[in-house]
Amino acid sequence: MGLRILGPEAFRPTLCALADQFRHVSGQQVESSFGPATGATAASITSRLASGERCDIVFLPAALTDQQIAAGRINPEARIDVMRSMVGLCVREGAPRPDISSLDALSATLLAAGSIGLSQAGSGVFVRDVLFPRLGLAATLGPRCKTITNRPVGAAVAAAEVDIGMQQLSELLQEPGIDVVGPLPDDAQGYTVIAASTPATAAATDHQTAFLRFLRSEVAATILRHAGLQPLLA
Repeated sequence: MGLRILGPEAFRPTLCALADQFRHVSGQQVESSFGPATGATAASITSRLASGERCDIVFLPAALTDQQIAAGRINPEARIDVMRSMVGLCVREGAPRPDISSLDALSATLLAAGSIGLSQAGSGVFVRDVLFPRLGLAATLGPRCKTITNRPVGAAVAAAEVDIGMQQLSELLQEPGIDVVGPLPDDAQGYTVIAASTPATAAATDHQTAFLRFLRSEVAATILRHAGLQPLLA
């Protein structure tokens, strides 16, 4: 029986690439399944763990991983931090590339935008509730924001529904029709660490341990960097 992975939909291409490479180097079959990281829906990873769905490897944001460890659903002994996701900014393909190289430059770019597309998930909450107040622009920029609920933020930017979009960099890089200006500057970032572990139902098997070890390899790190993510090597 092959390894079964549960992971957030936002990281599907990256996790599939990691699984494919592990399959290539190990010969071990890997099946991947995706859903929202959390939420009341039965499709979310946290709901599926609560229901006892079988899996061998679980990817979740670190804060959610720790919550699941506290709930007795994830093995704390196997937990590793795998990658760090950054918030990026994009414009429509062919539009002038704005300056986001510093806090002041980012503020000027945001103030010049007539509309701003945000995700309904973690990155959008961070931008609206943390970044805008940090910049002192919450009252000014709040009314210009549009929460994109039915597709990626980049797709709304490509369709000219909004002037600029802000979402996880790894998600923006998957979208056609946009120009990804880059990640936000360090002092404007909302980093998300993604952890991996095994369920708490049994001790980790050799295959599970091998996959977790692979995630710390330079081969895996190359895949993560290509996807706009920062590897967290041991």
